[in-house]
Amino acid sequence: MDRSDLTPFQRAWVERMRLVEYTAKRVRLDRQLTGNQRSVMYALLGHMDENGYCFPGYDLLMAESGVARATLAACIKVLVAQSWIGYGQTNGKNGRDKNHYWLVQDDDPKFNG
Repeated sequence: MDRSDLTPFQRAWVERMRLVEYTAKRVRLDRQLTGNQRSVMYALLGHMDENGYCFPGYDLLMAESGVARATLAACIKVLVAQSWIGYGQTNGKNGRDKNHYWLVQDDDPKFNG
C-alpha cells in the first residue's frame, strides 16, 4: 500500500505499529532484561504514540504489568539506565507530578529505513 493513500491518522497508526512491533521484538530478544522489566516495557509500549512518547501513571502501569510500586520504580530505573526509555516529570493540573516516558530509538535501519 502506498502511504500517500493514507490519512494522517492512518499514517500515524502505521508508524506506531512499526515502532511497537520492532521494539517488542528487541525487548523479547534482550536476555539482560528480567521478566518484570519486560512486563513494564510492554505496558509502556501499549501507550506509546507514533513518536515513542507516553504518559501513563504508576497505578496504570502497575495494573498492566502486574508488579508492585517499588518493583515498577526499580524496573523504570533499569530501563532508563539501559537506554530503553527516557523518563521525566512535569507538573500536572492537580499539583501532582505527571510522568512522561519516551522510547530511546537506535539508528537501526530496520526501524528508520
